[in-house]
Order: sequence, then structure tokens, then C-alpha cells
Amino acid sequence: MIAWQYAARGAIQLQRVGAFACVVILASCGDKTSAPPDSSASSSGGAASSSNAGSSSNAGSSSNAGSSSNAGSSSNAGSSSSAGSSSNAGSSSNAGSSSNAGSSSNAGSSSNAGSGGAVDAGADAGPSGPAQVVGGQLFGLTPGESITLQNNAGDNLTLSANGTFSFAKPIVGGGAYSVTILTSPSSPIAQTCLVWDGSGAVGTAPVTDIRVNCDLLAYYPFSGNAKDASGYGHDGVVSGATLTSDRNSNAGNAYTFNNKATIQASMPVGFLPLNDEPRTLVAWLRPSQSNDLLGVIFWGEGNCTGLQFGLGDEGNNAAFWGGCDDYSSSLPLPMGAWTFVAIVYSPMIPTALTLYVNKSSTTTTITPLMTGGSASFVMGGNAGASTFFTGDIDSVRVYGHALQPAEVASLLTAADP
Repeated sequence: MIAWQYAARGAIQLQRVGAFACVVILASCGDKTSAPPDSSASSSGGAASSSNAGSSSNAGSSSNAGSSSNAGSSSNAGSSSSAGSSSNAGSSSNAGSSSNAGSSSNAGSSSNAGSGGAVDAGADAGPSGPAQVVGGQLFGLTPGESITLQNNAGDNLTLSANGTFSFAKPIVGGGAYSVTILTSPSSPIAQTCLVWDGSGAVGTAPVTDIRVNCDLLAYYPFSGNAKDASGYGHDGVVSGATLTSDRNSNAGNAYTFNNKATIQASMPVGFLPLNDEPRTLVAWLRPSQSNDLLGVIFWGEGNCTGLQFGLGDEGNNAAFWGGCDDYSSSLPLPMGAWTFVAIVYSPMIPTALTLYVNKSSTTTTITPLMTGGSASFVMGGNAGASTFFTGDIDSVRVYGHALQPAEVASLLTAADP
């Protein structure tokens, strides 16, 4: 599945229940949160292919609507045209009232897209069977933060690391599950997270496909390798770069780049923010010579105008590469010293770009970006332009929203795992 991640993008899904019930879910978020990755851990931008865009819907969880005397109400999320589908419509003197489409599931009031809420359209769908564990996987949580999930408004689970999870209380076969976000990550960085495939009916095997996606889209702490620690699994491929000591003198926890060295991570097109969607790019740099290039770390497709998004080093000053929509600052990147750098882009009018170097910052107004979809996230230089960075890079992050100043400041002192 493809998303994201990646300013606001709605996720719409149609799910057909039996031959007559249909639920339409519309969820939106002010900041980009990626669509769930597929089984190979590649996450992508196809929100329409997910059954839960923050407001998990499971109108299809009731599979025995035909045996119910009120079939219309057991599988109904706002559709009132199913009176005839009641298995007892012929014997009932008031078949039309048995569907009671608008009042039974109350889909409108129980859905909470902002918090990952779910619509439950029937708890007794499917045959009874042994109890099964309900779980899934968490992606994109910032290290040091936590998120609390809830199943069926009673079974709470707090997570503090990306990876697989399961709730403590199994659900009997045929019973409904509905996973929502009870408490979102909020400190030091307020993240946007969404639940995908979060509701349904338990079958004869454990539920393992629930996905909770938060908006730390990429994270390369370079802790002995170039693996992606965001949980999304877009590991970097090292070409010529070698491990070195990081800003805290920890051996093998950063990479040295010279002689055209790069690290590239393949990602689904559209996974990282596109066009003028909000975003934040963060890294630590230690130039070992005077550089003059815009693409130290970047993604995008094409150049002019506004088709790239990258961090540059122009004559030992921090710069932004926007693809002919560039910005050069006077904030220094001194040779031989580790320097914290962040670029925050907000599409609010006027469009603002803020460049941070250590505790200093500068903000400018630029033409709205039109960042092109790219299948690569590149660190170390631009092979297409034959321009490469000479120096060290560490702790690279991409967020799918525009971080606030206090949130950027928290990353200046944050430790890598």
C-alpha cells in the first residue's frame, strides 16, 4: 500500500458487506501521516487501499446479518435502504422500521478521525470459536515518546517503541475488535498518528494486521549501520561511506563521506512529502572541507521550479535546495565541528521556510514548493550534478509535519538510540 506521508490528505475507503451494506470513511489530518506499509515494510501513499484512515471502520464485521431479525441495523453505518434485507422482513408488520439505519450503529457519533476512532457495526459477526489475540505493528514513533492504544473501549496498551504489539485481552472467535488511539505522542514532539485496519471480527487465527502509523517518516541514527530506525524499514544502501565517531565521540555511530560516497534509501514514490505538504528535515553535519553544493541530503524529482527539497552547504553556510527556489543563509557550518541543522517548511500563507543551525534560526518566504515524487532519499551528494559532500553526517530525520521551534530545540539535545 502506498500513502503518507506524506498537507492534508484524506483517506477514503469503500468496503462492501455481504451484498448490501456499504461504509464510507472519510478521514483527514492537518499533517501528513503515511499509509500503512505492505508486508515487506515498504509504506506507501495509497490511502484508498486501507480500511482505516484514522477512523477505523468495520461495518463489514457483522457477517450474519441475514440471520438477524434486524439485519439493517446490525450492518448499518448510515444507510437506510436495507429494510428488505432483514431476514424477518416478511413476518414483521413494520419491516421498514426494523432497519433503523440512522439510529442503531450511530456511526457519525462514534467515529473520531482525529484520534484514530473506529466505527463498530456489529459485535456478533461470524461463528463462535476460541479466543484470539489482537495486535499489529507500530511505525514512526519518535524515540523517547509513547502512545496509548485502546481496544473495545476498555483494553489499554501503552507503547514506547516501534514494532509489533498485542493487547492483553483476547477476543472470542466471531467477536468484534475496535482499536483506537487513546493518547497520542505529545512530548517533546506532538506527532500525528493514525490507525489502519483497526476494526473487524475475530476469526480462527490471531489478528496481526493492525497498523499504527506516526509521522516520523525516516530516521537514520547510523548506530553501526544505515538502517531506518523509524520502523518503516527503508534502510539505506551505503556506497563508499565509512563509519566514524559521532558528535558524542561514540565510535561507529556516524558516517564519513568523501570520494563521491553516498547513502541512498529506496522508498515508494509519494512516501515522503510531495508538492507543498509540510515537512521537517533534520541532520548533524561536520564538514571536513569547504563545500559548495545544495544537495547534501535531499529528495525530489527534477529541479526547476520547486521540485526538490534538500539541505545544502554553500561555502560553509547552511542552505536550502528547492530546485530553483533556493535559499542561502549566513548561518555557519564550520569545518571540523559538528553542527545541528534543520529545515522546516510550512505551506501556510505566506509559505515559510525556517532554517535552524544549532540555536540560531532564520525564516524566509519562498514560492510554494512542488516537490516531485521520488523513489530515493539521498544522503551525501547529488550524483546527477556530480556534486558531493566531504565530511561527516549523523542522525538524519524526516517528519511529515512542520515542527514548532520548541520541538526542533528538543532534537538538538536528543540522544540517538
